[in-house]
Amino acid sequence: DFNPIEKTFSALKKRRQGMQEGTTIDQLIVSYC
Repeated sequence: DFNPIEKTFSALKKRRQGMQEGTTIDQLIVSYC
């Protein structure tokens, strides 16, 4: 079974793919919250 945090990482990865190039990790996390 997957670690519970894997769902969060998966969601962030999918969101990152749709964001503009050059988006920072901070911007990605803020957009997820």
